[in-house]
Amino acid sequence: MKKKILTLLIGVSVIAALVTVPLMTACAPEEVAPGVPEAPEGEKVIQLGYLGRGAVPWYIVSEAGCRRAGADLGFDPIVYLPPTFTVEDQVRVMESWVAMGIDGILIEPNEAKALISVIDLAIDTGIPIILADSDAPESKRLLFVGLKLYDFGVSIAKGTLAALEVAGVSPPGKITYHTGFLSTYKDLEVHDGWLQTIEAAGFEAVEPLLDESDSAVALSNAETALALYYPGLVAMSGFYDYTAEAIGKAITDAGLIDKVVGHGVGLTGAQVPFLETGALDGLIDCGQFGTTYFGFEILYKLALAGPEGWDDVLKEYVPGYPADTVLYKMLIGWLTPDKVDYEVWPEIEWIKSLAEHQAAFAELWDVIR
Repeated sequence: MKKKILTLLIGVSVIAALVTVPLMTACAPEEVAPGVPEAPEGEKVIQLGYLGRGAVPWYIVSEAGCRRAGADLGFDPIVYLPPTFTVEDQVRVMESWVAMGIDGILIEPNEAKALISVIDLAIDTGIPIILADSDAPESKRLLFVGLKLYDFGVSIAKGTLAALEVAGVSPPGKITYHTGFLSTYKDLEVHDGWLQTIEAAGFEAVEPLLDESDSAVALSNAETALALYYPGLVAMSGFYDYTAEAIGKAITDAGLIDKVVGHGVGLTGAQVPFLETGALDGLIDCGQFGTTYFGFEILYKLALAGPEGWDDVLKEYVPGYPADTVLYKMLIGWLTPDKVDYEVWPEIEWIKSLAEHQAAFAELWDVIR
């Protein structure tokens, strides 16, 4: 069911990182393509680039996965997280890295189709390219590592519905959807999976609230949604990490903890206080640290193998290669403030409380804290 998109109070400010971690975020242009360091005699320094979508906590966690892989495997990571979610910046950085002769690149595109020509140039030059987050199957990229976008939207919806069930809330009721854009294939597919699942459960999905990846606008949208729709509003569901923080703060400030269910995606330090207070009743943790690590494990092997060995490496990871060049690998789970007795649904791998999650993923918590 297609709905008209409602855009509330859209601003134009630059996204700010919401957590403080000892990691590099956006680089100045002159830092994007540093010279290849001098390697010890007889050894080659492998340099692999990580090009994220933006300098926000989600991709800072992914960056940590890249850097950990570099430390474990022995490659030199070069990281660029654009200050804004623009594909033009990604194209510029890609061209710079290809010109400098980098050994491999993992990209999370802002608009995958716009990167096809530079992806193809890299492959033709002998530089392996892996895509994550969004795919460009028309390009010459070697592999896509990520998730099924529609199913991801389903998992977000099911997390929201599970939180409502745990809270003892049943239909009818309104549920809002908070996101940055609905202009890319990724955003549309995720929303479609979410929308159809929410409506099939008997709830009313309010028109999506768009913020253009502006955290201040996301907070204003959450506050406006509560003012417009409560008490008919039973839940607020966010896509992208900063929208969960906005939802948690709006619910807290309105004094509606335990009255409106808050739900989000991704795990960052800014969301944790709202999980601890119950302003957020759950999150879909996408495991971006581990998934990025896994992508760089493959990319490192591709860089070592060289073009003549690419096929052998890819066959090791993708049983259907070369006909199949997609590897669905996301360590998705549902994170809740307290332990809940709930059955894992097909689109996720685990359900954990905050305490269980901290024990299971201690290294990740070192990053987000």
